[in-house]
Amino acid sequence: MYQVEGTVPSIIVDAGSHTMKAGIAGEDLPRVLIPAVLAGELEEDDREAKTETRKYKNISAGHYALSKRRDNVEIASPFGEAGLVDNWDLFEQLLSHTFKRSLRIETRENAMLFSDPIHNGRKARERIAELMFEKFEVPAVYLARSAVLSAYANGRTTGIVLDVGHSGTSAVPVEDGAMLKGKFIRTAVAGRTLNERLQEELIRKSLSFPKTTKSFELYSKATLLEEVKAAVCVVHENPTTQLTSLPMVNESYELPDGNTVEMGAERFAMAEETIFSSGGGDHPQASQGLHGLVIDAIRLCDSGVHRDMYAGVCLTGGTSDMGGLFERLSFGLLEMYHKVRVLAATGSHERKYCAWTGGSILATFPEFQKMWFSRSEYDENGSSFVHRKCQ
Repeated sequence: MYQVEGTVPSIIVDAGSHTMKAGIAGEDLPRVLIPAVLAGELEEDDREAKTETRKYKNISAGHYALSKRRDNVEIASPFGEAGLVDNWDLFEQLLSHTFKRSLRIETRENAMLFSDPIHNGRKARERIAELMFEKFEVPAVYLARSAVLSAYANGRTTGIVLDVGHSGTSAVPVEDGAMLKGKFIRTAVAGRTLNERLQEELIRKSLSFPKTTKSFELYSKATLLEEVKAAVCVVHENPTTQLTSLPMVNESYELPDGNTVEMGAERFAMAEETIFSSGGGDHPQASQGLHGLVIDAIRLCDSGVHRDMYAGVCLTGGTSDMGGLFERLSFGLLEMYHKVRVLAATGSHERKYCAWTGGSILATFPEFQKMWFSRSEYDENGSSFVHRKCQ
């Protein structure tokens, strides 16, 4: 296993609501990329239970297990609508599969660094620490805010991190390697929103999907929508251009059932009507799309740091690699402030996995080694000590 001399052997985990990402500290990209859902049979007594309390048997995870239709198998996510864990039994199963089946590592021999969602609550952070020490018996754990890690991956300790993810989009000010509490803006408009808009367009075109159990059908649709979105959806870099006036080249995508999706101006319009039209309701000022989120978040900060924030707008997240999005964001910001600099990794994988990469970098810093929340500290102080160790 790769290890930087003088550092604690550690695993980096970025458990997103769309993809579980995990790998070895010091490496460039995660070794494990699996869907953040599981396949399992619902216990008979839990069929009417709330989602967060449902229990499943014969659980499996990973691309292969999820691609096979089996009788009575449900597809379940540990995450709720806001992208936070709401079924801890399923989350534990997903982590167990990640560590034992995918990474094939011994958790007792590795510290764990988690990418911590910016809106994660205190109880959830304590629950993760407790799970790591009690269930997986790790020697140490650390929870680092995802925005800070993404800034590190872009070579910044101060800047604004725009994370365009699956279940939400956020603009987060980071100063001197710390997230400015209470200054971030988050909206529910994200990759999933665009998927829903794309599905409406496919239904309008009278295209059908193969059917099976409801949850498997939903998962299959979501997977297919991701593929179609990647193939045909783009953002036009200039919002003042009328889409109808563009020399339009249609893009097509063949579905598994033989139907073909063909789109012209719609492939621009869908992103325009979702990601760039409004902020989506979590913040009253977020009314100008992605660039509006960035501007509003910077305005929440002290004026003395505005210049540094504008000089380091870090674009990240699973939806951030959509064609034209970087150019459109840059165009919108430059219209409002002429000294802005948008940073984004050139490769789509690097941009998608910035939080994981930032964790991989952080865990190899010699000065970071004293920051781990150790097993002895947990035994002495309990899980609430995570808030003191992981600011």
